[in-house]
Amino acid sequence: MEILIKEIKPILVASIKEAGKKYEDFQQYFNIIYKDLTYYKIKESGNSILIKHNNSNYFEACVPIERKYISDHPKIEIKILPSVKKMAYFIHKGPLEKTASTHIDNFLKLLKENHIKYHYPHREIYISSKRENPNWFSFVTEFQFPLE
Repeated sequence: MEILIKEIKPILVASIKEAGKKYEDFQQYFNIIYKDLTYYKIKESGNSILIKHNNSNYFEACVPIERKYISDHPKIEIKILPSVKKMAYFIHKGPLEKTASTHIDNFLKLLKENHIKYHYPHREIYISSKRENPNWFSFVTEFQFPLE
């Protein structure tokens, strides 16, 4: 595993942020956003993103969109994710439930060994997911960690 670093541009998203929920609960929030986008005829402009805001269970489901709109849904917020000058990242292939946490731990250990400090929030970008491909073993996720 190697440390890759890139700059992230601002991203316009429709999002739902919740605390006190389990990681697994967030698929339902993505589904709410997808239905809202369909209802308002808003096109997605990128891969879905799950943001982990701190080291506990404070998550945000985000779907990049082409343009702003006003949603009637009380949980959906339209906002811009800020740019990040230095984002460390790695690509994980395969089911998230089985091996992703080990890969994340190894990546964070590698950052620490190289005296590279990161902070929250970190992002999971679902390059391919169950929505596009029901074969769990072909999932591709990019894990991103902002650097100090």
